[in-house]
Amino acid sequence: MKSINSMKQIKTFLQLRRYLQAIPYIDEGGCGIAALTMFRWLKQHQKPSEIVYFYNDRSMDSFLTNESILKYGIFVGAVSCSHAYVRFDDKLYDPNGRQTDSRQHHTVTEALAVESIKNKVGWSSPFDRDFIQFIMEDTGVDLTDVKI
Repeated sequence: MKSINSMKQIKTFLQLRRYLQAIPYIDEGGCGIAALTMFRWLKQHQKPSEIVYFYNDRSMDSFLTNESILKYGIFVGAVSCSHAYVRFDDKLYDPNGRQTDSRQHHTVTEALAVESIKNKVGWSSPFDRDFIQFIMEDTGVDLTDVKI
């Protein structure tokens, strides 16, 4: 497996989204990692954003688990969502850079996102987590806390 970055340097949020879009299966098990990458990249560039977890009807148990974790601030046991987004400039972006008008269930903290990503249960399996190393190298975003 080799790096997929054909750009010399990622300078804009649009370039970052295009980069993430090229990663195989990023929307099938990698959306949380991509959302965290976008969030941290924006943070490095002093641009405020939030990570938003969306849950469909089949994942309401996960919603309730994470809601309780957010309420009490104990992040052990955080679980996956149906899809992860980043809210930036009042718009929601998914890992492929598409905007959505989907109504989110809640905004999650960076700590909850990290713990839920480390908990591989519930995330779709097609995404190859070996890509995390390339994402870190190509974007300059530190993801060592989710690289398992």
